[in-house]
Amino acid sequence: MTDFRTIFEQAYPGKDTIYEEIILPIFKTAKNLGKTAPIALAESDKQTILQASIIAQASGTFFITFADVTVQSSVHLKRNRVSIQNCIRAIMEDNTSALIFFHFADNLNEWRVSFVHRAETLKTSTSAKRYTYLCGTGHPCRTIAERFQKLAKKANEGAAITVDDMLDAFSVEALSKEFYKALFNWYEWALKLVTFPIGETTKNTKGGFNVKQSGDNNEINLIRLITRLMFVWFIKQKELIPSWIFDINELKNILTDFNPNNKKSGNYYNAIIQNLFFATLNRKIEDRAFADDKSKSFNKQFGVKNYYRDNCKKTFFKKTNKEIIDHFKSVPFLNGGLFECLDALKDDENKQKNIEVLRDGFSREPYWMAFIPNHLFWQEDDGGHEGLIHILNRYNFTVEENTPSNVQIALDPELLGKVFENLLGTYNPETSKTARKGSGSFYTPREIVDFMVDESLKTYLLQNVKGMTDDQTKILFDNNIDSYNECNKEAIIIAVKNIKILDPACGSGAFPMGALHRMVQIIQKCGGTKDDEKSVYQLKLSLIENCLYGVDIQPIAVQICKLRFFISLICEQEKNNSIAANYGFDPLPNLETKFVVANTLISKKQSEQSALFEDPEINKIKQDIKKVRHAHFNAATAKAKAKCREEDKKLRKSLADLLAKDRIYNQEEARQLAAWNPYDQTTVSPFFDKEWMFDIKDGFDIVIGNPPYISTKDIPAEAKKMYEAEFGFNDDTYNLFTFKGLELTKNNGSLNYIIPKTFWTTQTKRNMRNLILDKNIQYIFDTANPFETVLVDTCIIQISNTQFEKSNTIKFIDGSENLHKPIIFAPVLQEIYRNTQNMVIFKPTEKNLKIWQLYGAKVKELYDQWWNKIETSKKIAENAVELKKYRESLKPGDIALLGCLTEGGQGLATGNNGKYIAIRKNSKWADTVIDGRPKKLIAAMKAEPLLAKELGNINPKEYLTSLSESEIAEKFDSIKEKYGRDIFGQGYIYKLIEEEEIADVEKLTDDEKENGIDTKKPFYVLYDKGDKDGNRWYLETPFAIAWSKENVQFLKTNSGKKGVGMPVVRNPQFNFKEGFCWNNVLNPKARLLKVKMKSASVNDVGSMSLSTLLENIPNYYLVCVLNSDFIFDYYREFINCTVNIQINDIRQIPIIIPTKESLKIISKTFQKAIDLKKSVVSGISFEENNALEEIEKQINTFINTLYAI
Repeated sequence: MTDFRTIFEQAYPGKDTIYEEIILPIFKTAKNLGKTAPIALAESDKQTILQASIIAQASGTFFITFADVTVQSSVHLKRNRVSIQNCIRAIMEDNTSALIFFHFADNLNEWRVSFVHRAETLKTSTSAKRYTYLCGTGHPCRTIAERFQKLAKKANEGAAITVDDMLDAFSVEALSKEFYKALFNWYEWALKLVTFPIGETTKNTKGGFNVKQSGDNNEINLIRLITRLMFVWFIKQKELIPSWIFDINELKNILTDFNPNNKKSGNYYNAIIQNLFFATLNRKIEDRAFADDKSKSFNKQFGVKNYYRDNCKKTFFKKTNKEIIDHFKSVPFLNGGLFECLDALKDDENKQKNIEVLRDGFSREPYWMAFIPNHLFWQEDDGGHEGLIHILNRYNFTVEENTPSNVQIALDPELLGKVFENLLGTYNPETSKTARKGSGSFYTPREIVDFMVDESLKTYLLQNVKGMTDDQTKILFDNNIDSYNECNKEAIIIAVKNIKILDPACGSGAFPMGALHRMVQIIQKCGGTKDDEKSVYQLKLSLIENCLYGVDIQPIAVQICKLRFFISLICEQEKNNSIAANYGFDPLPNLETKFVVANTLISKKQSEQSALFEDPEINKIKQDIKKVRHAHFNAATAKAKAKCREEDKKLRKSLADLLAKDRIYNQEEARQLAAWNPYDQTTVSPFFDKEWMFDIKDGFDIVIGNPPYISTKDIPAEAKKMYEAEFGFNDDTYNLFTFKGLELTKNNGSLNYIIPKTFWTTQTKRNMRNLILDKNIQYIFDTANPFETVLVDTCIIQISNTQFEKSNTIKFIDGSENLHKPIIFAPVLQEIYRNTQNMVIFKPTEKNLKIWQLYGAKVKELYDQWWNKIETSKKIAENAVELKKYRESLKPGDIALLGCLTEGGQGLATGNNGKYIAIRKNSKWADTVIDGRPKKLIAAMKAEPLLAKELGNINPKEYLTSLSESEIAEKFDSIKEKYGRDIFGQGYIYKLIEEEEIADVEKLTDDEKENGIDTKKPFYVLYDKGDKDGNRWYLETPFAIAWSKENVQFLKTNSGKKGVGMPVVRNPQFNFKEGFCWNNVLNPKARLLKVKMKSASVNDVGSMSLSTLLENIPNYYLVCVLNSDFIFDYYREFINCTVNIQINDIRQIPIIIPTKESLKIISKTFQKAIDLKKSVVSGISFEENNALEEIEKQINTFINTLYAI
């Protein structure tokens, strides 16, 4: 067996070894073509490519070519991508797959293995996608070796290698998941072991300092540490970090008492990592010094946190301060704010001296230091835990972000975003519970980002470049075309450089970063900059400062967003040996005024009679702020930054005073504006104002993003009040972000979101549909669920912020079945959606358009006329007379909304199912209860030691077997009473009853139905809780409720009261009525509604029911209509596209009034379905599926004919 790892971690072995040791072990039949002529290359490409030749070819399940390419140098590889791409095209000219080995003429110690395959993408199905591993001396090649070993093993077993096998071997997603799993395990381990100082360096009444070691903020502190250290690991690829920092032997020569496995000492973090972060990367080389070196004038101020620190009680170091500074001397100054220590300074009450507010714990005082034990970094994998340095060492990192067409099988900066989004899922400062859902944060897949960025830029260019055509945008955005030579290329460059793009919920920066990449490519393609490092660096710097903006409510998200931009700038620079020139690296910009931490949804309202900055004096201050922030953007020293920040603070205060004086804002609003400090990395602004924060008055050309998907029920009460005040309503956050997004978009600009597609149909999003359908929608792309974690179907939508035009058509794309091969419908008039019931949005399939043509206008008319009279049971009762008169006017063939023909509603929420509900002993659920009770009792005894002591040393199963059902019920009731309602789990039902304990509903008096039954008689009545199995047509409920006088009295008198176990009684007037009911939640893949007949029972909140109000429209007819394929399709497309089926949705279904003849036909077929279901339930028949399928086919034919489909 080939030792792949040894081969991949050595210098390039040459074509013959590649063929013998790598190709043949995997592709046994590969034909050696090493002596064939080299591939012909263009003269312009020969300056980069010395030679390209075919090594071998193999056929089997797919055809693959193997090629060898010699490149002049690694610099040529990076800077001459066009030539590399041309070479790949030449190899791929007659191939769909190739394995290409790139190596350098001047350095055989570094080489690359690329698998190139014609891939499907969101943009094209013919582009070649390149997946690459970095190999050679000094590069960890564990991943490629293990994956090639797996391919060779499969080949040795006689199986053919497939394209999918190769794609798996070159999968970066699998690598990222593997890395994140290891990182998350480390994070959870570290949470229990680290502490950080919190408090202030003031004295308490006992004379001690108000500082303590705490794990309270471990989550956010560790996430911040991980992001900083990962940034270091990325820039290590540019040789900016010396190897000794991660070398145990070197560290032993530098640190006193350094033991890498020490669990009680954290001298590695305090002495090395913190000094690297805060005193090296954050300070110019010539200004570096220790905090106790008073020869540095700026160091005389207490608490300055960008000087090296040593333990003031016992030194960390074996070497002198000067030697330590020299050790760090090879690290350039990077700036950028990422490594600013967050230990803050504030004045004491007399403003005589500084007080430290500790967060990072970068201190000389041992008790004020952060504690991260050495073994968290250095422990070898013991089968359970592994140190962070060892985890990072196992992987290749690359500073260049992958693109859709070029993927390096290494961890790229995009990984920072994924790590953030995932770690955020474990951190919620408000609830201390998993926060992924609470924050609504879900990392947007790269191909979605690139698609949305491209579509938004195309729209922008078509509107802002005179004469720009669709064909020209295709050329401009085609990755297979290297240059753009149309006459409008200068206008394109100007337009791109003047664009303003905002992501209002930027998270870790996926959209701003995607926009930067594409903008650079467009300008390069148009010849707007040279391809050398300095030119690209300056171009990126200019675009970041002038074009890109981001807001997020989470400080750590904004930090990671900025970090990705820093890496993007670093990758455009190359290291040299000049200390005076900072080793060839320009200090990174300060992005605090480009990506801000704020609540995007809340604004500061100006008075109606005023406009910000119209006063000449105000305008002057505005221009001064602009100059200060430009200076701060480029400030390269702590002193320069501090000066800018102080000046910014004064100008903000002056401006706020003027705004209040001119009554543009009231005093309090003006005070809050002035208090906003963009340079504080730990606080969140409670508001966002585009003009105040970004100097953008008219709005952004492009607003783009993936806003949070927080359900309204998960929004804190205080936030709900603010949103009500801001928008006049409160709803899921993506709805609020849509309103805010359009408000932030300039006229003729575009809003581009990926959001849940629930807004297409749901009642609560009607206001959102009104908003966007009053604008011009450019396209809607049904993406189904492209996320790994979020459990909701989404769509991409682009809205032009222009007043609706009747001629506007929407491009509708359906990628729900295959995201890479979506169905593209013919453009559909937006006016169609404005003329549907409830203004719903549906896919413009041929069938849906036919339904709209048949019923769109009529059902919209019915909806507009009746909906506000039938949307609740209360309104139906209030409009009973009008509705009765309307029903009496209906004749066969007419159409009416179901809500006009029925009554009913949600049922009872007991608040304590265990107390009231029992399961019938003859039902299939009884065995589940019997099997589950011992387990529930064991769990309760574990949770409550006092209960365990009370019950003694029992065998729960034997103990329960010894009791009667009434004794078991009494025991479980008493345990719940003593230890809490949910001791056995919320909603747990444990009682079983015999059939004779159930009352005959037909014999009950009206008083017994309303007020309960005497317990001397059978007092249980049937209780419909819905049906998780999704039965249709008929199912006898297995549940019953204890309808005793005492219970009913409690339910009625305590309905709606707050507290555990309090009930909610809804619609008691519909108890004991026959009708029909349905499952309120469907499987996402379901193709039918689950409607069945309802007996005379009490209804649960989870089983909503309706009953007909007309004899000539019997319940069985309505059940047949609702269970038909046609009505399900209608429901999903025109009423509610989600999995929830609420009573308000069912009420919207259009019902055709049947003829007597039709009822005769359908009643017979319906009865067959009922008889079959009853026979199955009773055990008489087991032939349900085929027979029922035939009956349902007859019913579908009847309904299709009835509705003319």
